[in-house]
Amino acid sequence: MAASIKIWLLLAVNRRKTVTINMTESLVCASVACNIAYTD
Repeated sequence: MAASIKIWLLLAVNRRKTVTINMTESLVCASVACNIAYTD
């Protein structure tokens, strides 16, 4: 579970470096991260 979150956050940070994430997308990403955490 922890490993999946770390990988997902790393991808999110890398993406933020190249693309500006708006508030809605950030909320969606947070929701996806939570889903991964609970289903892993």
